[in-house]
Amino acid sequence: MVWLGGGRSAGKVSAVAGQKAQHIRNRGFDSQYYRDMIVAMVREHQPVSREDIDKLLLDKLPEVLT
Repeated sequence: MVWLGGGRSAGKVSAVAGQKAQHIRNRGFDSQYYRDMIVAMVREHQPVSREDIDKLLLDKLPEVLT
């Protein structure tokens, strides 16, 4: 086991394990990012369906959710 100092954040553990890129992909973006994308789509292409929104977001979600 590797000691990481005071706390063990997921980022530190990922770095030690050589999984930096995977950690970022799993973490995803913050909620505002997804909201902004949906609002932009609705403003530019309304009306939009749930299927349209799913297509917009599916490849942006963290890998652990897809």
